[in-house]
Amino acid sequence: MFTYNLTSSNLNYMKCVICGRPMRSVHEQHNAEPVAQGVCCDWCNVMQVIPKRLEQHKHIINTISL
Repeated sequence: MFTYNLTSSNLNYMKCVICGRPMRSVHEQHNAEPVAQGVCCDWCNVMQVIPKRLEQHKHIINTISL
């Protein structure tokens, strides 16, 4: 998500809450939970968020007795 400032002609992009990199498209924004609150970039989603989610799900599955 970005805003357009007509007085300065600068685009203000949202930044990844994990690495601080600007995200230029809504397609680059991902829910950063459980690593952080807010949105993260593609790179942090793949390298940090998804592995953390899989780790949490694995723990839940291992604690369930079937």
